[in-house]
Amino acid sequence: MLFRSNLEDIEAKRNGDWRLKRGQREIETIDKLERAERIGKRFGISIQEALLEMGKIGQANFTYKEQEDVGEEPQEVQSPESKGQSPKAGN
Repeated sequence: MLFRSNLEDIEAKRNGDWRLKRGQREIETIDKLERAERIGKRFGISIQEALLEMGKIGQANFTYKEQEDVGEEPQEVQSPESKGQSPKAGN
């Protein structure tokens, strides 16, 4: 037997409401894009570049693995400096 799930079924199991979660994600996305737009205008960079900079934490960047690994924790991507390599060395 094939079972199909939708957002309402999934959130019901978690005692949540998918509409509330979508609304919150919308609020957060609008906030982030507005902030990136302000940064972009201030520094003469694109929104995409501002978003990239906003995602950096110290020397480490955090990214998600490919789609098949969804659900796992973000993986740290080390900069050449943190790996002990010089960015000018061509490594």
